[in-house]
Amino acid sequence: MKYQNIKLFICLPALFLTSNAVAEQRVDKSIIEAEKVHEVCMKLKDGQKMNYSFKSAKSMKFNIHYHADDVTLFPVEEHLTDGATDIFISPGERGYCMMWTNPNAEAVELNVEYEIQ
Repeated sequence: MKYQNIKLFICLPALFLTSNAVAEQRVDKSIIEAEKVHEVCMKLKDGQKMNYSFKSAKSMKFNIHYHADDVTLFPVEEHLTDGATDIFISPGERGYCMMWTNPNAEAVELNVEYEIQ
């Protein structure tokens, strides 16, 4: 019985450290109506990495932004695209949003995958 308690004491911290080191893959699938906006937001620490990729049936406006006081700042400037695969590195601890705007006359399907490390 004594040795089982020691084993549990040693294994639990290792399990905790391992589970915290694993990044979680997240998926967001949406239909964005004509002239509407879709956002995926998250909080990142300074220097934290977010791997992301997305694909849409038609080109949409995409950016990554954050709000500071009454100003919206764009570390990834808005541009027209139907997909991307990239890594975003947070320039500071705060909330960030990936945003898509559908400029098309019809709804567009959007598939997003991202992982925060």
